[in-house]
Amino acid sequence: MNVSKQEMPGSLVEIAVEETPEFVSEALDKAYRRLVKRVDVPGWRRGKAPRHILERHVGKRALCEEAERYAVPELYERARQELCLDVVGEPEFKDITFEPGEPLRFKALVPVRPKAQPGDYKSLAIPFPEISVSRDEVEEGIKRTRESLAHLDILPADRPLKEGEYARVHVKGLEGGEVSVELDRDFELVKAGSEEHPLIPGLAATLVGMKKGESREFTGKYVVRATKPEEKTGVQPAGGGTGPGKEPGAAKSEGKPQGAGLENAECSGEAVTPEGETRTVEARFQVVVLEAYSKHMPTDEEFLREVGKPSMEEMEKDMESFIKSQKLERAWRAHTEKVEDALLEKGSVEIPDVMIENRTRTLLDDFLRDLEKMGVKPEDYLRRTGLTWETIVSDLKERAKRQIKLELILDAIAENEGIQAGEDQVNAVVSGIAKDAGRDEDTVKATLEMRGVMDGIKRELTRSKTLRKIALEAAERAGKPVPEVAVKPEAVEDKGAGEAGEVQGRLETGHAEEQGPLQTAGEQIGQEPGQGVKS
Repeated sequence: MNVSKQEMPGSLVEIAVEETPEFVSEALDKAYRRLVKRVDVPGWRRGKAPRHILERHVGKRALCEEAERYAVPELYERARQELCLDVVGEPEFKDITFEPGEPLRFKALVPVRPKAQPGDYKSLAIPFPEISVSRDEVEEGIKRTRESLAHLDILPADRPLKEGEYARVHVKGLEGGEVSVELDRDFELVKAGSEEHPLIPGLAATLVGMKKGESREFTGKYVVRATKPEEKTGVQPAGGGTGPGKEPGAAKSEGKPQGAGLENAECSGEAVTPEGETRTVEARFQVVVLEAYSKHMPTDEEFLREVGKPSMEEMEKDMESFIKSQKLERAWRAHTEKVEDALLEKGSVEIPDVMIENRTRTLLDDFLRDLEKMGVKPEDYLRRTGLTWETIVSDLKERAKRQIKLELILDAIAENEGIQAGEDQVNAVVSGIAKDAGRDEDTVKATLEMRGVMDGIKRELTRSKTLRKIALEAAERAGKPVPEVAVKPEAVEDKGAGEAGEVQGRLETGHAEEQGPLQTAGEQIGQEPGQGVKS
């Protein structure tokens, strides 16, 4: 087989292939043996018609097309391997010549992984921020930990609720207000007092002084947001904005007080205002206390026993260490993001369209899968956010370009610096996948190698190792080095910590490669989508 290649603009390579007439003859024989088993020839049992009879029945051109359909992809794959091409998309065949007694000739235009120009990455100087932990942060951390260990005691039936205590209640919307809310359901652990309930204004204050079994009516004030005249009135709890239990932009939904827990509440009534203006309207509710609770905060002795510490001084030291480790982890992530931004600015690469299209499709699949996990229909998401598919796809396309460009720049730097993933890191990722899949490690590794996933794992680990090196050196150059405790160790253990753990997560989301919407490494070995290791 004669093979040649010519590099074309846009990270494309044109392959020219020529094979002997003998190969064509063998391909035609194979085509005959396939066709004779599928075609019914009058007067002959299927599979028994001689070749010249079959050719007379289907035509010589049909036999040549059958042979060509198998022979050309086979030769292309052999040529690709011979030329060591790192292709990122399907080939486009042209100028195919396939005739009995003649050499087989064709050309294939195929997109290949481009090589990036990383720029002067060795001049990067990005300081690592100094990390400190204040006394107030330690005290707040201990307070939150103590509150997490608190428990609720049921109040006696004749004991009224005080501010800061909790109740399980049933709330029903009533007629008689300027707007009515169709609501009739239980709410768990509503805090009584002056701190306004995020969904039902007036509820928290009403609970103060109530007892188990008691019923009260109250008024909730909502802000009317005028929309287009033909739309329902938009309302939200007075005070607006976002807060605990409310989502940004929640008031955009038509005709509903917004927030989790009021999914089935509908508003109606006359509350029309000029478009673009707002005003406050009232809605009527009834609340029944189903159960009342007081919070029991653990004493110092109980608290120390629960957390397993000998003294509050020891607890404070551990809390300070924990908060510092959390801050260092966030600072490291922020630092590497700055390094990524700098590399993207300095580097350049021409990305084939097919890589961008495939990665965008992968990101869109991930997005839809996330919506499904949350139980949100795509059309509902669009309605609630006011976005369009065109906007979402455009945003994902820009994200795809950024991801691919960064990966290619890191690949180029790794090649320049001779950086490669260690075998222990690769094994840690495989171990994590095997553990989550409940499979034997050797079997998982063999399966991943057979399906071509191992190359992606090694490439991702190498990129992570490269980024780590550049980030550390950039901080050193700036005179603000990264503390050792902020960086996860390169040597990884069986749980897939450090770089290996991060790479497992990237493989989970299908972003490790560009050739179409890939299955995750976990799915490759039989897991359900969404299972497996995660960064």
